[in-house]
Amino acid sequence: MTKVSISRQIRQVTKGSPKRLNWRGGSSLKCHEFVIYFHYYGIMKNIDAVQSFLALGQESRLNIFRLIVQKGADGVTPSEIKENLGIPAATLSFHLKELYQANLILVERQSRNLIYRPHAEQVTSLMDFLLFNCCGGQSCASKENSSNTAGAQQ
Repeated sequence: MTKVSISRQIRQVTKGSPKRLNWRGGSSLKCHEFVIYFHYYGIMKNIDAVQSFLALGQESRLNIFRLIVQKGADGVTPSEIKENLGIPAATLSFHLKELYQANLILVERQSRNLIYRPHAEQVTSLMDFLLFNCCGGQSCASKENSSNTAGAQQ
């Protein structure tokens, strides 16, 4: 179902009696259920995904982001990042700014230190954006398992 047909159905639902939106796989949603579904699952806009991918499209930034994600809620200071990755302070500051502007990380000041943490909601939204309707709505696990077992039998 295309975006145009979904928006056309939404317009029809809001004009008259509560109709149901047809969905792949034969299921259907009422208009308010449709809106709640997309709000709940946080499907991000393309422009937000593009900004995130642009920020992660540079090797140093990707390494910085991965380190921050590995540290999780405990966070990491710029000096720890510098020690682990060997990135000069001025370059590190630029990369952290880019990741922050892409909304991939959060920064908190604790006394004299800045603590960088992953922005969990944004990271989850990015993963959901990538995997939304993956494999045509079918489970990818069954395909992986069958290809792994077929490879092992050869």
